[in-house]
Amino acid sequence: MSRYTNNPKLKIARAEYNKKYYARTSTGRNRLHRWTLAEMRMVQKHEISDTELAKKIHRSVAAIQKMRWQLKSKTEYTKNTRDAITASLF
Repeated sequence: MSRYTNNPKLKIARAEYNKKYYARTSTGRNRLHRWTLAEMRMVQKHEISDTELAKKIHRSVAAIQKMRWQLKSKTEYTKNTRDAITASLF
C-alpha cells in the first residue's frame, strides 16, 4: 500500500487539480441542452482532440467522452440485437 494513500495533503492537491482541470474543460453549459445530430456525428468521427471539440461545440470534455461511449454502446447493442434476431430466424 502506498504511503500517500491517506495523506491529507495529497487529497487536497488532487481536489485542487481536478477543480482546475474541470474549469479548463467545462463550458458551463446547461445539462438540459440536447445534443444535435451534427454534434453527435462530430463526436463519433473523432477527427480532432476532445479538448478542441469541446471548445468548438461548447461542451465539456467529460460530456464528449460520455456521449461517445453512449453512442458506441447503443451501436453495439443495436448490432448485437439485430444479429441475435437474424440468427433466431434461421
